[in-house]
Amino acid sequence: MLNKLNMCDYGERFEKILGLWLELKSDKKFPIWKDFDVKNAAYGIGFLNAITVINEGEDFEYRVFGTNIVDAYSVELTRKRVSEVAPLERSQKSMNFYRSVVKTGEPQCVFQDVSDINALKPLFGEEERCWLRLVLPFSTDGETVDRLLGYGEPILLEQFGRSVQEKGVNLQGIYPVATDGK
Repeated sequence: MLNKLNMCDYGERFEKILGLWLELKSDKKFPIWKDFDVKNAAYGIGFLNAITVINEGEDFEYRVFGTNIVDAYSVELTRKRVSEVAPLERSQKSMNFYRSVVKTGEPQCVFQDVSDINALKPLFGEEERCWLRLVLPFSTDGETVDRLLGYGEPILLEQFGRSVQEKGVNLQGIYPVATDGK
């Protein structure tokens, strides 16, 4: 069963970053990385990751790791490979997620329950939250996904309901979000 969700349900920054990607993509196969100007995404800069695809998805390198994400997780990953992230389970989840974006060439997002991460509470409040992770494919040559733009932000669990936690979401068609409600 597919539940249609409106992308603006996840907040203004989510809507803007996805809208910027769609604008850059236009009628091209993939948006071109050099066309992305961080000034056009200043509203979300602390929540963004610039990721280089290594050997068609064998590994990935965080070229820039957003400062708000660093603050939330107390880990700096700029210039580190995803394979170096500990624990191994976390790096494997991220690698699989990124590989899916490289393979499909489509933006994807996932929601992870982070209500039990106490470090987030001083930053974002006491309400139960999930971490919204959006990954957008980019290309340097227009043909191959070799760059990714990641966006991550904690949102209130009640904004979308608990049933979507830990499920991948493929942003299909003209990008209202579709979720598999099984």
